[in-house]
Amino acid sequence: MMLTLFWWLILGHLVCDYPLQTDFIAKFKARTASLAAVPWYYVMAGHAGTHAAAVGLLTGSPLLAFLEFIVHFVIDWTKCEGRTNIHVDQLLHVLCKVAWVALLGVV
Repeated sequence: MMLTLFWWLILGHLVCDYPLQTDFIAKFKARTASLAAVPWYYVMAGHAGTHAAAVGLLTGSPLLAFLEFIVHFVIDWTKCEGRTNIHVDQLLHVLCKVAWVALLGVV
């Protein structure tokens, strides 16, 4: 059961991070490319919210959805700031999914 959930969380992440992340989101979620009309943190929040929705729908946990929102926002922010790269970014996202499954196993 837990392995199945992990699999669906990874697939949900792939859908949210690739086909659902438009060119607009990929570009303007970065603080350095912010638009006057749409601040970068609105765009980043929309992207992180998509991930949070996927985690919430798949786990049934509002708490894990909230944690996903916060952690995804921070991980992507560090990548946009040049503090990490795409490989570290994706590894951290996968590790979050491991953490969510582990937390569900405990709660």
